[in-house]
Amino acid sequence: AERIKAAKAAASVSAAAMENLVNAWKPTVPQLKAMSVAELTPLLKSWKVHIDPAGFSRDVMLAKALKVIHNVEEYDPLEFVD
Repeated sequence: AERIKAAKAAASVSAAAMENLVNAWKPTVPQLKAMSVAELTPLLKSWKVHIDPAGFSRDVMLAKALKVIHNVEEYDPLEFVD
């Protein structure tokens, strides 16, 4: 019975640590630039960034993500990703 309690406690600590790790993950600028609208949407939601439905374009979403996550003010949508 003690082993089961210890295993459950360890599992919950492990789950909490994993959740913190996932929530603390910060995508790099190249990772952000490679993301699609479908990938940017949940990321922006997790960072609590509101996207107006009119602004549901990849460029608008990427500019907001870069600004909020990396404080990048200037984003040129015509710049190619390496």
